[in-house]
Amino acid sequence: ALDVITALNPVSFRWQADGSKGIGFLAHELQVPVPEAVSGEPDALNDDGSIRPQQVDHSRLLPWAIAGMQELLAQVEALTARVSNLETQLGL
Repeated sequence: ALDVITALNPVSFRWQADGSKGIGFLAHELQVPVPEAVSGEPDALNDDGSIRPQQVDHSRLLPWAIAGMQELLAQVEALTARVSNLETQLGL
């Protein structure tokens, strides 16, 4: 999970429709590490030539985030145990 999280590239941007600020992921970049979070095809056009944007389902990222937190927690617990053992050995 941490490999997937590391591959994510959060960005800030402005929506073309109204110029408002946004934060998130670029669909075509997110499609590589988490394809199930993206629908649509890159650079797709409607019949009238207008852009058919890809869509991102951010809820599909939540399992990866939770799995990453679990991996980090396991690492913290292992390191905490090592520090505790070293302190015991040193009589601290």
